[in-house]
Amino acid sequence: MNNPGQLEDILGYKFHDPDLLQEAVTHPSRGHELHRKIKDNQRLEFLGDAVLQLVLTKKLFYQFENFDEGKLTHLRAAVVNRKALENMALTFNLGKFLVLGHGENKNHGRVKSSNLADAMEAVIGAIFLDSNFETIAGWLEPVLHTFVEEQKDKAALFNPKGVLQERLQADGKTSPEYILDHEEGPDHAKIYQVSVHSEGTALGYGTGQSKKAAEIAAAADALEKMSKK
Repeated sequence: MNNPGQLEDILGYKFHDPDLLQEAVTHPSRGHELHRKIKDNQRLEFLGDAVLQLVLTKKLFYQFENFDEGKLTHLRAAVVNRKALENMALTFNLGKFLVLGHGENKNHGRVKSSNLADAMEAVIGAIFLDSNFETIAGWLEPVLHTFVEEQKDKAALFNPKGVLQERLQADGKTSPEYILDHEEGPDHAKIYQVSVHSEGTALGYGTGQSKKAAEIAAAADALEKMSKK
């Protein structure tokens, strides 16, 4: 990678282990081109995705105390989808620093949405490994703030069951069917577990202190899973 110090300046984080940053910006095409195994960003991407989800989930949980599980799930999905991750990467100009194979570079690899999103997650994973959870959470806070603010009003109006119904109809599939899988606890404090199905396939799962809340959570879970396909 050219100018690792420049990227650290843009990120606002100085690595104790510079190899982690190198790994985070190395695309798998580089190793394929060299016909040998080198560290690329796929494993860090996997880790960074989990770290980002946890940091964001904690932030949303405390910031939006009036949001139910469905709205929180929708807001989280809107903030960490591929387009949002690409936009985060663009704010740090990550494309300039990607280490690509020549073929991938010629194929506009530095501006590909998937490459940018993967690199963004990998950088998050790298900073986490280089430091600790508190550090990466503090680093992500201002990064996430803008994206959360952009999406929070839409999330407040979000109706997971209605959106799932419309999504399935648009895809020519049967309407969602909500099945109560389990309930436990005393009558005054029951917890319900619900799954939502279409055409015999389970699409999502949810829990809640009422059947309605569990159904909303299941619909939100289904939409989040469908958005990743």
